[in-house]
Amino acid sequence: ACCYAVYGNAHMAITSNIQIVPLDFDTIRADLKRYLQAQTEFQDYNFEGSSLSILLDILAYDAYYHGWYTNFAVNEVFLQTAQIRNSVVAAAKQVGYIPRSVTGSTAEVDITVNDVAVGEGTLLLPKYASFQSNVAGTLYTFYTLDDTLIYPNGNTNVTFTGVQLREGTLLTQTYDITSSNYSDTGTVLRVFNQNVDTTTISVTVSPSNTSPISHVYTRATSAVTVNATSNVYFLFETNVGDYEIQFGDGRLGRNLNIGQRVVIKYLDSRGTASSGANTFTYTGSVLGSVSQTNNVAVALSNVNIPSYGGAPRESIDSIKRLAPNIYQAQGRVVTPDDARATLLSEVSGIDSLTIWGGEDNDPPTYGKMFICLKPVNAERFGPTQKAQIIKNVLRPKASPILGFEAVDPDYIYLVTDSEVRYSSASTALSAQELQQTVSTAIQNYATQYLGQFGSYFRYSQLSRVIDTAEVSIQSNMSTVLLEKKFRIDTGASNYVLNFANPLFAPGASTGIGGYASANGVVSVSSKIGTQTFSHIDESGFVQKFCWVENDGESLHVYKSDANSATITVKSNVGTIDFATGVVTFINFSPRAITTNLINELRIRAIPLNSDVAPNRSQIILLPADNIKIAMVEDLLNRRNTTTGRSNFVGQL
Repeated sequence: ACCYAVYGNAHMAITSNIQIVPLDFDTIRADLKRYLQAQTEFQDYNFEGSSLSILLDILAYDAYYHGWYTNFAVNEVFLQTAQIRNSVVAAAKQVGYIPRSVTGSTAEVDITVNDVAVGEGTLLLPKYASFQSNVAGTLYTFYTLDDTLIYPNGNTNVTFTGVQLREGTLLTQTYDITSSNYSDTGTVLRVFNQNVDTTTISVTVSPSNTSPISHVYTRATSAVTVNATSNVYFLFETNVGDYEIQFGDGRLGRNLNIGQRVVIKYLDSRGTASSGANTFTYTGSVLGSVSQTNNVAVALSNVNIPSYGGAPRESIDSIKRLAPNIYQAQGRVVTPDDARATLLSEVSGIDSLTIWGGEDNDPPTYGKMFICLKPVNAERFGPTQKAQIIKNVLRPKASPILGFEAVDPDYIYLVTDSEVRYSSASTALSAQELQQTVSTAIQNYATQYLGQFGSYFRYSQLSRVIDTAEVSIQSNMSTVLLEKKFRIDTGASNYVLNFANPLFAPGASTGIGGYASANGVVSVSSKIGTQTFSHIDESGFVQKFCWVENDGESLHVYKSDANSATITVKSNVGTIDFATGVVTFINFSPRAITTNLINELRIRAIPLNSDVAPNRSQIILLPADNIKIAMVEDLLNRRNTTTGRSNFVGQL
């Protein structure tokens, strides 16, 4: 930024103009001094020893401050250089982008209502029915976001499936439209709350404050489909971080009239804090009209997915990144990049996503776009929310001939076992404290480098992280296994697990190594800790405490007999493609899986290579529970050991 100034007056003989370019105080002062010295009136002045020096300082400071102020002010005008949030929000608004608000976590549940009257024709679970859940000792309230209707058909126990619950505190603001808040260019009403989950805002307008009739107004995200009679409102973030609702002006949206009443309901959310809720208690009003009941049981629809997706309001960096992309998309979803920008701007709680066209799918599926989303603090979105994302976010912006399919992420879990050598003479920490330090370093590595689509695991990075975790650590020897989890469905017996990396095969050469069993080298096994299951044997009898592992390319179910000898329960329940890492189970029906209440089986495999690469829809994770560390005193680093190559010369 430049600041130009001319000092002098019409009665002075000005020999030159002064041009102040830099924002450095000393340089500005020197330029002013040179300018004054060039004037005939000041040729005999000693500028450093006279009171004029004070005036020079004042003029220099004035130019200095104005230069910086102008620089900052101009920066705040542009989206990419603005630093203050309200400046960034204002610049984004000019390209039609409204930042995401705080969002409460979402849970998908099945709600079973018991003791329903036989004569109940319909049963309504109303909007804003309340539930409570305790997360880490804190009580959170969740609400339904829509009315849900079910027909009991004479059943006394009925279940609402796939109901979405959203965390927050239900608040209501009521406005009566008067001459003081009415505007013929679009009435604006303020929502005085910075923690509003804007996706839960509900706006109704009544003809008067006594009328039982109300009309629902919906949020307009595009002006393309809005006309003079559309019951819509526009939402904007204010300079102080709360929100204002602007109604139409009679041309772009229906305008309000004096005397009407506006009721605004919304959830005040606590963002990510409520993520992980998995047990819920119904605290709403009684249900039913013939005979009322509050005997309500709640269970997660997705057994292993607690509440997820809570998020703080959108950051400045995110606004700067997404606003230009949304402007480029122009409210359309034509390409995967358009869909990506749209989802990130309109769906809160997305941690990572990948999108590809049907022509790139395997097998190719033309005319369709595939989206794969990972939420914050969870592994997958629920089916109800995925369907709503497609219906409410993508479908309205896409061509009618373009289809969408939501695909769940496929996870590869790493299992690390590290022997870490250290010198106790070089640290004041105990072995247990060092172990915790190394574990924290590994977890930080996993957070920084893994957990996203397209993130690779590099063995050398892990080894370096361990070696540099503490100054006393001398070296480490770590092994890595791959783990997959899959849910055992009732009635199903065929499953496919894709490790997406070559697996160690009998006879293969690898630095990872296999481990021996009675049946040869084991590369793939479910024998993890105390995990076992029951399985039907060749004679049709149920055998307990079984596990599955490979013998060559084939998978078999085994158990131990009374003498701890391994016996075969069922042969050929699957095959392994070692080159591709695909494990296929056939006629495999485990039941009563121990150590896991959600009927999920874990399978581990030895990779052929030390680095691990995911495919397009896969994410690599390293859970804290899968990190094993053994601290070993480094006996090679003794102080009395004489070091140096010369001691060994001639001994080979």
